[in-house]
Amino acid sequence: MSRIVVLGSCSIDYVVETDRQPQTGETIEGIEFKKYFGGKGANQAVAAKRFGGDVAFVGAVGKDDAGTQILTNFKKEGIQTNFVQQVDGATGAAVITIMNGDNSIIYVPGANHQFDIADFSKVFEGAKIVLLQLELPTEIIIQALTYCEENGITTILDPAPSDLFSAEMFEKANYITPNEMEFTEIAKKLHTTEKELLMENPQKIIISKGAQGVSYVDNGKQINIPAEKVEAVDSTGAGDTFTGVFAAMLAEESFEQAVKWAVKASAISVKSKGAQKGMPTRMVLK
Repeated sequence: MSRIVVLGSCSIDYVVETDRQPQTGETIEGIEFKKYFGGKGANQAVAAKRFGGDVAFVGAVGKDDAGTQILTNFKKEGIQTNFVQQVDGATGAAVITIMNGDNSIIYVPGANHQFDIADFSKVFEGAKIVLLQLELPTEIIIQALTYCEENGITTILDPAPSDLFSAEMFEKANYITPNEMEFTEIAKKLHTTEKELLMENPQKIIISKGAQGVSYVDNGKQINIPAEKVEAVDSTGAGDTFTGVFAAMLAEESFEQAVKWAVKASAISVKSKGAQKGMPTRMVLK
């Protein structure tokens, strides 16, 4: 079994469902409040593990109840936590508003921004694929990408939040999985058009388009993989499901097959509330 290492964030998601967003200074009544496990890194680790990956998570939690709960959840999912640091301060948190199945998120990094690595060779030992996002300090992400590039380890970078993305990250990563908004921002940062960027980087950029599926370029042609039509309840973890499953399947299948599996899994994930709760296993999709 190929080892997948996820270097990323973990947090507790505080989710409010509402039928509309309040105006400035306005108080409105919400529909429902829930608390879930989250963080892009943690979500992607769970998605990869449920699809059969041998997954290790690398990151940080606080020395608080939330941190303990996250570690317990990782162990329940079968995810290795040898390199999860417990640091002073609060565990990361996200406040998520869901309206008509779509979400908006405010993220507070907390312990995630206190994370540090002294020796990448230990953390990435035996890894075939490393998954990264931008919710950890950017210098660590660049160092990790550099180490993987020098040691022949495949990297998948989720460029969120996109304002932290850089040209150096783009050059070093093997695969990038932005959503449409993030892809627009990346093209601006790289001083090119979206079309040129996509066409010049075949099988490198995979754009998530929500209910429309994903797009990438292969052999000079744009390939669109449509998503299964489902009734969306909560799209919070859809992108993370795609990236995690893509990593798990890329470790053993072709690029094209990995993308198709990931699109299927992502569509299924929006049928349940909570980023991780709706993530399917491979058996569900067979």
